[in-house]
Amino acid sequence: MQHFTTLKVIGLCLATALSIPMSIDGASPCLAATKKAAKPKPKAKPQAPTGEVSQGTSYGIDVAPIIETLQERMGVYWKLLGVGPSKYCEIHFLLLPDGRYSNPTVWRSSGDPNYDRAAIGCVDQAGPYAPFEGVDRLPTVATFRTEPKGGDVSISMPGFQASGSKVDKQIYAKRQQNLNVIKLMLQRISSAQKVLGPDSPKLSESINFLANTYKDIKEWNQAETAYKWAIKIREKSNGPNSKELAGSLSDLGDMYAAKGDNAAAENCYKRVLSMNGLPPSVELRTAMQRYATLCLKTGRAKDSEILYQHVTDMQMGKPVTPLPANMLIDTSKSGDDAAKVEDKAKVEEKPKTEEKPKVEEKPKTEEKPKSEEKQKDEKPKVDEKTK
Repeated sequence: MQHFTTLKVIGLCLATALSIPMSIDGASPCLAATKKAAKPKPKAKPQAPTGEVSQGTSYGIDVAPIIETLQERMGVYWKLLGVGPSKYCEIHFLLLPDGRYSNPTVWRSSGDPNYDRAAIGCVDQAGPYAPFEGVDRLPTVATFRTEPKGGDVSISMPGFQASGSKVDKQIYAKRQQNLNVIKLMLQRISSAQKVLGPDSPKLSESINFLANTYKDIKEWNQAETAYKWAIKIREKSNGPNSKELAGSLSDLGDMYAAKGDNAAAENCYKRVLSMNGLPPSVELRTAMQRYATLCLKTGRAKDSEILYQHVTDMQMGKPVTPLPANMLIDTSKSGDDAAKVEDKAKVEEKPKTEEKPKVEEKPKTEEKPKSEEKQKDEKPKVDEKTK
């Protein structure tokens, strides 16, 4: 005890000599300060919170629970409608912070207007959704699938890629599901070809569905091959101006746009809009909507507004004005149409070549012999008078 008191006195003396303040218990405030300075280090944890958005960390919002909630709520209403023949559609809408939604649009049609309306109705019935903070809206894509054993609803939010093992597992599971669908569709198509033939019109719907599935997992080459196969069949069986062909061309353009080939995508959309006699339909509206999105993406806001206005007019049943020439294919330069134009030109040129001999014949010059014959006929008459 004496030894401790002596050390304490010596410490106080040294502190006084060095002008270092000491506490009553002899502890140095410098040591306390170093201990307190070491405590703030755990504050660095909020820089990488669990489940934060990799492309939207500045918004401070995690979309993973929002996606999960949307799928659960819509899945309840879609449970009964999800059983039936294989088909699907995509609905795009904006999710608002108060739980409401706006601007529902059929982005990829199933080909059945009633089916598409049922999907939009499911989005409406499942709301209102849970409110959120951090952003003023969330662009949302809802994919509704129907299968004989039961379909499902999948949700994605472009531009907001959520991290976390749960979402990664969902993405992996979705890809595996698509791969299983592709395997099944290839088996069905191969079996049907043996009975119906390699290019039967009855195969076009299955082939187009196969192409869409390839596109969902970004297998661009396989998707392009399948789309062109479906286009070849539908152009031959349904006609060059059919809505079935328009649907496949529009889907092919959507694939090119997703791939980043904007020129090829625009050519597909133009081909749909240039179809003669194609009535206002889901396929035509879908092609216009996709073309409008592409124009907006490539900095052509005016063209985008014109296309969106045409879509609105068709939905309202208003008369639609012709589209500008730059949104259509120049038939004088396109494959089959160009051949038709050349044939017409040849037919029009033929009369011109036939008219030349008529001008060159000059029948008046050949009338001379007739006048000589008349003179010969007249001479005998004169001879008779003299007799």
